[in-house]
Amino acid sequence: MKATENKNKKTLKKVWRLSEKVLIFASAFAKKAGAAEATLVL
Repeated sequence: MKATENKNKKTLKKVWRLSEKVLIFASAFAKKAGAAEATLVL
């Protein structure tokens, strides 16, 4: 029981780290896209 519990925790950590990276990337991309749109408008 403990072994599978530990495995699940490790998997959750991996998923969390991955989603964290995606969020950081997405926000950076959104900022870049927003900046590009702003320069196009100007």
